[in-house]
Amino acid sequence: MGDPQLQVIPPVKVSGTIVRDRNDRVLRFDAVHEISSESEDADRFSGAREALSGLKTLTNGWLDGQGVALLPVAVDNADRFLTALAGQQAQEPRVYPTPEGGVQFE
Repeated sequence: MGDPQLQVIPPVKVSGTIVRDRNDRVLRFDAVHEISSESEDADRFSGAREALSGLKTLTNGWLDGQGVALLPVAVDNADRFLTALAGQQAQEPRVYPTPEGGVQFE
């Protein structure tokens, strides 16, 4: 079991300025401009997130013998994009795989 004193909290969005080292790793926040709950925004696009999750099961050859399985970096970037988009006044996008292993939104 986990540490009984640890609490799980909903995700938050932190907007600010960060300092990176030479290897592009984050060292620290230099300034925080905004902190907000992501749970409300993330729920707005639950259908798109569900579709994205389903696309993770695609294997090589999913498109009539062609088509590459989704690349993990594409899934991560798509999820980040949905999170950012959910905070805007945008409609929920439709999510599609691309033959090259990427994700397309419409």
